[in-house]
Amino acid sequence: MLDWCRKWTKSEPQDALARYNLGLAYDKLNQQYDAIEAYRQALRINREDAMAWNNLGVAYSRLKRHNDSIEALRQALRINPMYALAWYNLG
Repeated sequence: MLDWCRKWTKSEPQDALARYNLGLAYDKLNQQYDAIEAYRQALRINREDAMAWNNLGVAYSRLKRHNDSIEALRQALRINPMYALAWYNLG
């Protein structure tokens, strides 16, 4: 998946979904720093992606960057107050 996502982001550098999926691929490989960078790139393209904010918050949490995690999860909930997984992760 990682190779495919790298190719996708290279061919479509302004595609937020490609960047989001690259973050997922890095996350599955426990490469949190790379996942954070990919999610942040996705959010530079689309600031209103609640799933990217949620996953960014989870990645920060895994690195024990709790303040960053809380802020990212609050952004997810600002966008979608009914996002149950973001509420769970914030808890």
